[in-house]
Amino acid sequence: MYWRLSNLYFWFFALLGGLLPYWSLYLEGQGYSYLQIATLMATIQLTKIVAPSVWGYIGDRTGHRVRLVRFGAIFGSLFFAGVFLEPGFYGLLLVMLV
Repeated sequence: MYWRLSNLYFWFFALLGGLLPYWSLYLEGQGYSYLQIATLMATIQLTKIVAPSVWGYIGDRTGHRVRLVRFGAIFGSLFFAGVFLEPGFYGLLLVMLV
């Protein structure tokens, strides 16, 4: 169990470490204003603070913790693919919130 959790955290933070330094540069290249970029970057951090508590609460109430982690990973990956559709600022904000 320890190694699975360690593996999950490794890949989670590796992906964040690979995404965050270049994400603002990508957004600037797409023509977003500095305020919009700051809002999107703050949204990423906000979801990292709030979402674990929400998922933990749901997992504790239902007892389906592993199933919820799998569902969240698959659903989050599919929803993040919306970034490649170039949905505009509000569409991108919605993608970042999910």
